[in-house]
Amino acid sequence: MATLYTDIAAAQQDYRGLSKRPDGSKVTGKYGVLEAVYTTTGAEAAADIIDIGDIPVGAVVIPEESRIASEACGGTGFTAATIGDSAASARYSATAVSLVTAASAALTPALATGVTLRTPVTESTKTIKATLALSSGSVTAAKKVVFTIVFRHP
Repeated sequence: MATLYTDIAAAQQDYRGLSKRPDGSKVTGKYGVLEAVYTTTGAEAAADIIDIGDIPVGAVVIPEESRIASEACGGTGFTAATIGDSAASARYSATAVSLVTAASAALTPALATGVTLRTPVTESTKTIKATLALSSGSVTAAKKVVFTIVFRHP
């Protein structure tokens, strides 16, 4: 039976000095959290984009640890359809998160772009964005939507 190693375990196994030490940001748990609150206006429409906030250049979003919580916002099919950035609108979330009823839900990460391919944030992609969807009806004003975006520091 063979012993197989991840990139971190292999670096730790071969550790003979600082030159071969694994990336500390992957081992020490230097995580940050962007927690931002959006208050609905009642005028939201399909394809509107919410700028959630900026994370540090070089950081890597950990979408599988990120969440959205909301009060009951109403509207038929009102969702955060995608979570991403200016280069890829669905980089971090593969499926929509409903905002119609009061709930808290984890993002369903986009495996190809957000998990298996960890893309460091650049100056042009540091703003995390949510694209909204709304099938019909209107959104109730003054309802809170809380975005919790977890990222690993560079």
